[in-house]
Amino acid sequence: MTERNNSTSKLILKVFVKTTDEGKKIYKQRTISRLNPALTDDQALELGKIVGGLQTQKVEAISRTDAAALVAAEG
Repeated sequence: MTERNNSTSKLILKVFVKTTDEGKKIYKQRTISRLNPALTDDQALELGKIVGGLQTQKVEAISRTDAAALVAAEG
């Protein structure tokens, strides 16, 4: 069996910054690191909406990234 060690999560907000003269949309990302990996996706989305409401730019997307080291369990 495999175990997950050192689990981490982060929330990424994609915000609209401006449109170029050629009509291309420019986006930037706002990252919230050290998110509790135990948060459900619903909780993470709600947090993203709350933080997004504090942004001066429009939030176009909210995503979550999880990472962990996979280790074979002994025994």
